[in-house]
Amino acid sequence: MDIDLSTGLLCACCGNNETGEGQLEIYDPVCRLVVAQPTYITANEPGFFIVEDDKGSPLYQTFFMHGHCWQDSIALELENMLEEAEYEPHFDRAGLGSFECDICTSDIRAWEVSGVVALGEFRRSSRTPMGHGEFDFHVFNEKLAIVCLSCLNIINEDVLQFWDTPVKNGDECEWGAMERCWRHHACSDPGRSERCRLYQLRAS
Repeated sequence: MDIDLSTGLLCACCGNNETGEGQLEIYDPVCRLVVAQPTYITANEPGFFIVEDDKGSPLYQTFFMHGHCWQDSIALELENMLEEAEYEPHFDRAGLGSFECDICTSDIRAWEVSGVVALGEFRRSSRTPMGHGEFDFHVFNEKLAIVCLSCLNIINEDVLQFWDTPVKNGDECEWGAMERCWRHHACSDPGRSERCRLYQLRAS
């Protein structure tokens, strides 16, 4: 008897709604991408909190994809783009970085909005022993990959669009996100377009 391993989900990278190709199956190595704020739960235990809206719902959609799609397609393509552009990692001049971007090696402060990628697998939910369509995602006991806001937005704009709008840490513009302007209060109000140094550089 054939066993149905399909979760009913398509890979966010290679999935095709028309052909049904790119199915995610149970026990496949799968990456989960969430927009979250990484921090330390205890002194030695990193964790993260999903970015939520005012109603307590996730502000940005969560995506699942084959592990090899994330590593060999999305992350690798961005790494090649950054290498070609001779990108220099961004380091916090106040020395408050707690994490390192898994792609560009820039530092990330605790609580800065980032992409958090976890490798795991779908398993049939214990709440439905007969396996009727419910699955739980189980994270492998491996280090989480944290992607800085700048890399996350470059992926979204130039590699594969996950969200309709740029991911933000606060009220910064796209250039402020690249420069982490909130760290040094370079532009913090709606009138930034007339005064923001980054905006003026872009316009010149």
